[in-house]
Amino acid sequence: MNFFTHLTGTALAYLLLHPQRRMPHRTPTDVNISLWEKKLIRTSDGKKLGCWLLHGDRRKLAVVGHGIGLSKSASLGQAMHLNGQGFTVLMFDHRNHGESSRDLHAMDMARRFTLDVESCVSWLRAEAGGLDSNLVVFGYSFSTFPSVYAASRGLVDLDAIVCDSGPGLTLESLFQGFMGAGKLPRIPGFTSPSSEAALKEATAHAAVKLLGATWPPPSNAGLMSWIPMMFISGSSDPIVETREVQALAKHYPRVQVKVLEGAHLSTFKEDQDAYLEALSKFLQGVEA
Repeated sequence: MNFFTHLTGTALAYLLLHPQRRMPHRTPTDVNISLWEKKLIRTSDGKKLGCWLLHGDRRKLAVVGHGIGLSKSASLGQAMHLNGQGFTVLMFDHRNHGESSRDLHAMDMARRFTLDVESCVSWLRAEAGGLDSNLVVFGYSFSTFPSVYAASRGLVDLDAIVCDSGPGLTLESLFQGFMGAGKLPRIPGFTSPSSEAALKEATAHAAVKLLGATWPPPSNAGLMSWIPMMFISGSSDPIVETREVQALAKHYPRVQVKVLEGAHLSTFKEDQDAYLEALSKFLQGVEA
């Protein structure tokens, strides 16, 4: 790999983790949720997260993330369903996304994204929960990784995790999948199959280095030995393939993998009845 390929891959990796900002394109009001309010939550490292709090039962709490390059509004359908089932839902924009703070740091990004999840969990328990509350973290695509990472760190109190379109066993395959799906621009000088493949490899390698994560988390780390998790995978997902999700799930004792019809982040729409049935059964088990 030559220096120019390495340099270009590093720049693309930085852009992938610091994407062009998309502001929320809808609000809870647009999906007929009336009891909600905007919140600004400060993370433990001083960043501000733009959040929506959907009011519900104090005993049923949900923290809801989103995919990379998107905003919290991308998860409104799932949040609306949860709120309709009685959950108090905190939807948040990760740093560098939506209405949240910019974080220009290049290194240690896995920990920084995980701080977003942890800060939301701590805030929701303190401000909207009760002593007998169950709290479930919902991650989508890229945010499935910090959702699971938060459990592995064991620094906050959560009861279950639901992941949609991830996570997979290897971080490299995630970034290769993003690039294969056209999430980054084509670069002049890297149009031949061999040069394009070299650039994808360089970008994936650099992105993993910028994250600075230990992945997959050890099975005895934090809450990983006991926390119930459900991984939902689309059977035609080209970004985080089902085999990657299944391979990761084998590392932990309480993971259910549900394979549904659909591609990346589309099973909720394409196979909604099966999605909601699987989710309902899982959550009933958590609440039992």
